[in-house]
Parts: sequence; structure tokens; C-alpha cells
Amino acid sequence: SEEIERYNNKKNTRLFENLSYSELQKHDVDILSGHMPMGLHSNWYTKKEKEVVTPLYITFFRDPVDRFVSGQLQVNKQMVNKGKEKEWDFEAALAYIVKVIKKRKTSCDGLSGYLMTPAQKVGQNITLAEKKNIMKSNLVDFPVIIGVVERMADSLNLMRYAMNSDGNALVDKMFETLNYQPSQKKTNGSKRRLLEKNKSKISTSALVREIQKDTDLFATLKSNLRDEYEIYDYAMELHKEQVKRLSKIRA
Repeated sequence: SEEIERYNNKKNTRLFENLSYSELQKHDVDILSGHMPMGLHSNWYTKKEKEVVTPLYITFFRDPVDRFVSGQLQVNKQMVNKGKEKEWDFEAALAYIVKVIKKRKTSCDGLSGYLMTPAQKVGQNITLAEKKNIMKSNLVDFPVIIGVVERMADSLNLMRYAMNSDGNALVDKMFETLNYQPSQKKTNGSKRRLLEKNKSKISTSALVREIQKDTDLFATLKSNLRDEYEIYDYAMELHKEQVKRLSKIRA
């Protein structure tokens, strides 16, 4: 990240350039962020060597249609950065995504890479139905804060409590800078941030609205994402339950 790069330049070191469990242990790292699977903590030890860290996972879910469309935009961005493709405009993005939707005939499995542990994925010939059951179990069996992009205000409140239950002023200030304030106009209790970073040049929501105009095409996309929606809906209920519990704690 930019913060690590600034630290490295200031200290004339290459901290975390090649991230390893020993680096995490050596520098007493408390928080690790990125696209990582459940079970990652099993090889992450405290300085007591044989004592595995006590983890708290934070995972965010997003409406599968929005996630799919946004993912296609991200792939194009990565290919542009590598010099392998031209940057899309809105029409080019829409045409490519429509092509992908029509071409794909099977249900997508876009979550098992993160919601299953490495041990659960290695050397096992398991069905998609079995994978879904494992993913659901992991969301309950592991200590997980479940965030939902469509319910960002509630999600941030869960994170704030998990990370700062003792009310540290500095951590509180960090969360306040996110500028999510409750709004009665929003059914999910969230409001768009006043400050946006890394905003895409092409709007995911605008592309989704365009796809929805073709009812058959949109139905095909929803069908392709049916298994992901099953996990999303399950996670949403867990998220709502966590929010309800937090409200009781604060009451």
C-alpha cells in the first residue's frame, strides 16, 4: 500500500515487500487487509511461537449483479495497466459485458476462493452444493464480522465496535472521516460519502440499469449468479442479526 511504501522510503527498508508469516510475527502486525481466504490465520503465530493468533475476520458482501459488473470493469482496468487492452468507454464496456452474459452457460462460483479455507479446497473433488454448505458453515464457525456494501452505515458500525469497543479517540476519528451518516431517505441507513476515492470512470450502477432494460438478458445474468445470491442472502441475514445484537449491546 501507499502507507507501507512511505514507511519503507522513510526508514530505508523494504518492510513487507515479500509478505510472510515471519514478517507478521516479527513486527507484531495486528491487521492484515486484502483478498484473502478464511483460515489464513492458522499459520500466523504470536511471538510465543507455538501460539496461533486469535483472529477476527471482516468480510464484505455486495449484490452479485453489481459485483459481477464491477469485476468486469476491474479486469479491463488491470489489462489496460498491463498494456494488453484499450480502456473502455461506456458503450464498449456494455457490449463486452453483454457478450459475457450471453456466453456463460453455467452458474458462477465467485466466492469459494475466499470463504473456504486452503485445507478445504486442496485435493477434494466436491460439488458446488457441498461448497455452498461449507461456505455457510464457515461464516458461522469462524469469528467473522459480516459487512454488506448496500448497508454500509451498519457495516461500519459493526467494524467500529469490533475494532474500537474501548472507544479510542484516534480510531473513532478514523471512522468519522468516512463521512457515512444516517439518512432517512435511504432504506439501508447509508448515505454516499462526501469524499470518494478511486472512483471508476464508468458507473457500475449505470451499466446495471442498462442491462436491466433487456429483461431476458437480466434474467439470464441473475440465473448465472443464483448460487452466489444464495450465499449473499444467507450472509445478509447473518449481517442483520449482528446489527441487531449490536443494538442490544448499546441499548
